[in-house]
Amino acid sequence: MIRLVSFVFTKGVSLINALLTSVFIVRYLGAADYGVIAYSVSLSTVLTLLIPLGISSRVSLDLIENKYSPESIITNSLILRGVALIINLLFVAAICSVFSDILNIKYPLYVFILCIFRFSQLFNILDVYWLAKDNSKLLSNIGILSSLLTLILKFSGIISSAGLFYFILVSSSEVVFKNLGVLVMSLNQNLIKYKKFSISYCVSLMKKSYPLCGNILFTGLVRNADTVLLGWFAPAEEIGLYSVGKRIASSFNFLSDESVNFFYHKICEKNENQLRRMYSLGALVILIGLSSSLLLLLSSYFLINTIYGSDFSKSAYILNIFAIFMPFSFWYAYRKKFIVVYNKEKIVFIYSIVTFSALFLTSIVLGSLLGVSGIAYSTGLSFVISTIFAPLVFKQKLEVEILFNSFVHVLLPIRLAKKKSDLKNSRNNLIDLLINF
Repeated sequence: MIRLVSFVFTKGVSLINALLTSVFIVRYLGAADYGVIAYSVSLSTVLTLLIPLGISSRVSLDLIENKYSPESIITNSLILRGVALIINLLFVAAICSVFSDILNIKYPLYVFILCIFRFSQLFNILDVYWLAKDNSKLLSNIGILSSLLTLILKFSGIISSAGLFYFILVSSSEVVFKNLGVLVMSLNQNLIKYKKFSISYCVSLMKKSYPLCGNILFTGLVRNADTVLLGWFAPAEEIGLYSVGKRIASSFNFLSDESVNFFYHKICEKNENQLRRMYSLGALVILIGLSSSLLLLLSSYFLINTIYGSDFSKSAYILNIFAIFMPFSFWYAYRKKFIVVYNKEKIVFIYSIVTFSALFLTSIVLGSLLGVSGIAYSTGLSFVISTIFAPLVFKQKLEVEILFNSFVHVLLPIRLAKKKSDLKNSRNNLIDLLINF
């Protein structure tokens, strides 16, 4: 647990730096220009979603099971991602030039530049290796260094009165620095050996991972399309106000994401303790989600008015909406991980379609009625539908059991809950009732 706290803390340094610099940038540029940056970042993220190809989770399992050498796994994964990057580059160039007017894309030049910077995520597959090998310290150090470099660049822009274009350029610099840093360290360890290229392994990896490609696409749409959809109903200033509230809420996501990533190689180990570990990690995710939600609900208006000023008071209302649905968002991130452990990638793909469909349909209705707040409600409701109702509709008993038992472990110590055989039987009966309802 001490190692986890240390790892999450160092990751938090990066996000705190980003949050602090965004405060000064928002105050410096104003809501309208910040809305331009937020829209461009969201759309560039959407357009580059398929570069990871959904292979990160499969690679984690391969590294744990030791079926192939680490050099072979990493090299072939990078080759697959490189092919995806080339295809994606052509796609982005076409969207931002030929089809920008047809698709009503705002600020296509900014979007294209940010897409180029996001191509560095080709190398974030290397993070999977270092985490699987319990070398989180390396990633932490590189992350802190990257955040400090970005901090210098952003404050230099504020001090020198740089324009909007400068802040577009540096908005994704931390990701670039971090991925390149991990690449350099991995090259020093000779992890990338192109003599290890194997067509059979690439084909095998693609067969196992293609359902996750769909999940990454639709999950990325859920995480980012709300800001793009908001462009249909609101001007840049409203997008800026919305993005301030969303940014603060999103800054808490690292707590659940990094906790799950830290322990993921543990729940991948197939033994008698596997389910118990899933319940324990699930309980941790739920506790983090509830605590973060309560903290934001109690402090949102004070936080916004103190940090950003009264001109951004509307952002506090948006932040409250995101805070209400935060536990569901946290569980959504964890659910994808443990489903992959049981080789149910196809249901992950189905869930992602359900979630995005819910977001899109509710956004059309609520966005036109309520504007900015309607999009925020739509995002939260999509996570509720995906995490609570979808497993019941598709009769995923194991998933319902993990959610139910994780919540039980929030209230009861694991050992006490394990001894209560009558409680266990009642839980199983309730789960059967919910699935067959």
